[in-house]
Formats: sequence, C-alpha cells, structure tokens
Amino acid sequence: MITLDASVVVKWFKKGEAFEDEALWLYQKIRGLEINASTSEWTILEVTRALTNSWGPAG
Repeated sequence: MITLDASVVVKWFKKGEAFEDEALWLYQKIRGLEINASTSEWTILEVTRALTNSWGPAG
C-alpha cells in the first residue's frame, strides 16, 4: 500500500511536469490493480486548486 500526495495526482492531468513519466507509470499500476493506494480526503481539493491555478484566471 502506498499513500498518494496531491502533487503526484496533478502530474496525471498536467503535461510537462517533472517526473511526469513516473507519475503516469504509477497511475497505470494503480489502475491495473497491481498497487493499492490511498490518499487524504483533502487531495481532491488540493488537485483542483493546483490545476485551477496552473490554467490562470478564467475569462
């Protein structure tokens, strides 16, 4: 069992990040049920905030 940090999850959605390949490899292992993972209940908020801030202001 591993514990995911929001910064790893952000790399699944945002291209060009450092260690993107490793994060995507981990995603495939989790999706294929080869690795069990858990995360904090705050992860969705942190990922949403990180992605929103990376795209800049709307409008």
